[in-house]
Amino acid sequence: MGCERDHALRPSDVGRCLPNGSVENYRHGGKNSRIFMNKFLSALGALAMPLTIAAQSPFFTPGNLAVLRVGDSSQALTNSGNTVYIDQFTPRGTLVSSLAVPDSGQSALLISGTAGSEGGLARSLDRSALALAGYHVDRGTVSGSLANQTGAAVPRAIATVSSQGSCALVQTSTTVYSGNNIRGAASDGTNNFWTAGTPNGTYWFNPPLAPVNVQTNGGSTIAVRILGGKLYFSTQKGVNGIYTFQGGGLPETGTPTNLLFATGSSSQPAGFDLSPDLMLAYVADQRASSAGGIQKWTNSLGKWGLAYTLSTGASKSGTFGVAVDFSGANPVVYATTVDSGSSTTNRLISLVDTGPNAIPLVLAVSGTSAFRGLDFVPDLRPFILTQPQSQVATNENDVTFTISASSVYDFGYQWQKNGADILGATGWTLVLNDVQAADQAGYRVVLTNQYGAITSAMVTLTVRVLEPSNLAGFRITSFTREGVLSWTNASSAGVCTVESANKLPGPWIPLLNCFTTNAAGAASPLLSKQNLFYRLLAVDVSALNPAGFTNLTRSFGKLHTMAGNGSGSDVDGVNNWLAKFEGGYATNAALSRPHMALADVSGNLFIVDKDSHAVLKVTPDGRIHTIIGTHVSGNGPDNPTSGTNVALSFPNGLWVGGDGTVWVLDTGNGKVRWLGTNGLLTTLFSDPGGISTGRGLWVKDDRTLAYYGDGQDLKTWTAVSGTKTVNKSSFSDLGNFVVDSSGDLLVTDRGANQVYLLPTNGANAGNPTNLFGNGSVNNVVDGTLARTNGLNQVRGIWPLPTGGYLLGTDQGSQVLYVDPAGILHIFVNGLNTSSSHSGDGQWFYSPTSFKVSEVRSVTMDAEGNIFIVENDLGFVRRIDLLRLTP
Repeated sequence: MGCERDHALRPSDVGRCLPNGSVENYRHGGKNSRIFMNKFLSALGALAMPLTIAAQSPFFTPGNLAVLRVGDSSQALTNSGNTVYIDQFTPRGTLVSSLAVPDSGQSALLISGTAGSEGGLARSLDRSALALAGYHVDRGTVSGSLANQTGAAVPRAIATVSSQGSCALVQTSTTVYSGNNIRGAASDGTNNFWTAGTPNGTYWFNPPLAPVNVQTNGGSTIAVRILGGKLYFSTQKGVNGIYTFQGGGLPETGTPTNLLFATGSSSQPAGFDLSPDLMLAYVADQRASSAGGIQKWTNSLGKWGLAYTLSTGASKSGTFGVAVDFSGANPVVYATTVDSGSSTTNRLISLVDTGPNAIPLVLAVSGTSAFRGLDFVPDLRPFILTQPQSQVATNENDVTFTISASSVYDFGYQWQKNGADILGATGWTLVLNDVQAADQAGYRVVLTNQYGAITSAMVTLTVRVLEPSNLAGFRITSFTREGVLSWTNASSAGVCTVESANKLPGPWIPLLNCFTTNAAGAASPLLSKQNLFYRLLAVDVSALNPAGFTNLTRSFGKLHTMAGNGSGSDVDGVNNWLAKFEGGYATNAALSRPHMALADVSGNLFIVDKDSHAVLKVTPDGRIHTIIGTHVSGNGPDNPTSGTNVALSFPNGLWVGGDGTVWVLDTGNGKVRWLGTNGLLTTLFSDPGGISTGRGLWVKDDRTLAYYGDGQDLKTWTAVSGTKTVNKSSFSDLGNFVVDSSGDLLVTDRGANQVYLLPTNGANAGNPTNLFGNGSVNNVVDGTLARTNGLNQVRGIWPLPTGGYLLGTDQGSQVLYVDPAGILHIFVNGLNTSSSHSGDGQWFYSPTSFKVSEVRSVTMDAEGNIFIVENDLGFVRRIDLLRLTP
């Protein structure tokens, strides 16, 4: 039997026809290549027929989901067999394509429409194809159950779907699973396949050889998968659970099995997935009852334990297929449900595993067909086996970063420092000799082949300089009649304090502080008759200085409440605003769950007060005024109108431009509006899809570019292209963001308890990279790497002029400082309770005292003063950039 030639596929991907009708399959990948020849013998019923399905190259989009669906609207689900489809969905549930597996002819493959244990789907170990199994028979020719037919009457079969969307029937057998179910298959991407079914559990197929039973203790296998180079399977007979094979690896002869963990005597384990480090496992439990769902298992010192079972969102519902994205701190779990005692209409769902009460999102409903197995689509890009790791080194030592990766095709490496290519760094290791302070940075590697590129995690190199910083040459260079005081030899990451005295030798009084980012600088202190003498104090706050953090904290002074009296309700949605607050002192006003405060260069403080539907302004004299909104929810006009005559609806984001323009994210109305210095409010744009719980906002001064938060997405608007989503994969629950000097975004995800770098340009644009936080809600450990700490619902983020970031955690109730080396420090401590609002008039720094709670945002004005929005009762605090002692 010859090969069909009428298919639009590259021979390097699916094989080329040989004169004798056999097929030579090959993939060229340099040292990673695998070369093998399959000569399928008709005596064994082997087939290698690319099916006549039109496909483009590539057919699948990396990162999408492949879901096996049985049946369609034109055919009732029946045990005598239905058509099989491979549906491609985005992670958000958008159906991209449906690929029909032929249900008649030489390449026919069916599965039962009512057997809830059939229809497994697995991506191959090398990620190049999908593997499935079923029955080789024409639809409509069998009377009664497919599973009850002998292998001679209805051969059992294995098929693959390539990355280009080409199906191939790999091999059939008249002996395996005769008179019973064949349920699924797994492949290593070469000519090796393992099947799941009953009886005898698992067989190894290596066409054209006869299948070999490798599960010596027999059994009924539900699902089979290759993970980390080992074969695993699930069973619902005997001791229900997840098993592997003794000796590990991929068995080709009869091999005893080992129980990885038992899922419970009444459980019905089906599909499963394990994390690459084998520390987490998710198991689909088919029970259509309150006990069903997705079991989460954790590995502690080699002992597996059930953490909890995730609900599908229905009271009596189990799951069959499961696939997990482990790339983030909170795994994203995808599953197909079992919503009743039969295999009728079910759902495709996703959950971000934030805990036992994680809420599922319905991505799709099967209708009159049924979803069965699922996995991620074939992906021919390189894939990472072991990520590089962050390192700490002292100066003048050598450092080596390494990565382990694989690809079916030749691929290359390009290491980067802070996102920029390193010349000549194109190997699997990056060696840095004689490291110095300038080498302290973030490093990553981009892996590229003919099908695309992937980027490793960003890791940090921390360089500890042994010798202390030297500011001995710091001195005043001039002091003009106009009061401009200049200096030289200051730290490039420091703070300079101007002090004055009315006589010598003092006492000296601090007048002002300013950050120094260059050796030379200048300040303009207030001249008066009482200030007759001036001097300067310079300190180094860099991460290279062991006293850097101490110097930073001593450069700041007292903590103050700028607005809010805490007298209103802390219930979400309650408006606490009263007319009597207008024009009064801001500390006498009850705020309504404010989320952001920003100051302009004139000393005015702007507050977006969400539940009073307004933007408030606190003037330098401490009085509060409404500048946008009517304090009643509504949707005011878009054309230029006095700000106080335009109704807003739950505004939740704020930005203040360099020219004094105030921008507001009118979340409830899905709009971004701007208030000019003339007091007129104008709508810049509306999001056609609305804005869901938007928080962050940034707008370019020329009004041509904007970024804003929208629930799980960070979006951008331009005057030319309108609105679109920046991130390629969803966040869990956006907190806030800032734009760095290169135009990239640093984003807080309070749902994931992490901070991400989101590039906006280049090959990695739209792909978030974790910067800080390990995804947990554990208490922070002062003086350790921010990446390894829990950031409990991190929401606020702001950069310091000298490098590093301030972070604000909501449930963690802290303001944290992450220095440029990635080391985390507690800046302002707190408790998740309203009573921890304290410390006014005192030095802000007291790590054992609790002064704030539920931090919403943290920002800084042009003079370096810090503003904190905190507490459900609504307070805005300020920390002065002015040291208290000379």
